Amino acid sequence: MQISDEKNTGCKRCGDCCRNGGPALHFEDIALIREGAIPLTDIVTLRRGERAYDQPSQSVDQLSEEILKIKGRDSTWTCTYFSPAGNTCRVYATRPAECRVLFCGDAEPLRAMYEKDRLTRAHLLPEGHPLLELI
Repeated sequence: MQISDEKNTGCKRCGDCCRNGGPALHFEDIALIREGAIPLTDIVTLRRGERAYDQPSQSVDQLSEEILKIKGRDSTWTCTYFSPAGNTCRVYATRPAECRVLFCGDAEPLRAMYEKDRLTRAHLLPEGHPLLELI
């Protein structure tokens, strides 16, 4: 994430954040999944112990917990909803929480929520579902 000068308070629409990977999903995003704005086929699971790119620290770290993320596209981690032709987002109106707070000029709002209330596969299954044992 680049930190821009203090005068820049709006998104430059450069697409750098989207090219660095889709967002992790949080509890507040569950409605987007249940309503179909984010289909399950667009979500990947990163399991505890896997290495993943951490946008706030700009490093690859080992995950301490499982997370759900928007999958990448074109054999990269570029967010599947990012359209490089116009540096636009196909789900901008219903984008996930991390996308709503992300701004390269001020990474603090993302840092504040980054590791809190993240969704896991268990959150998407009803209580007592047989797959919960396998997770």
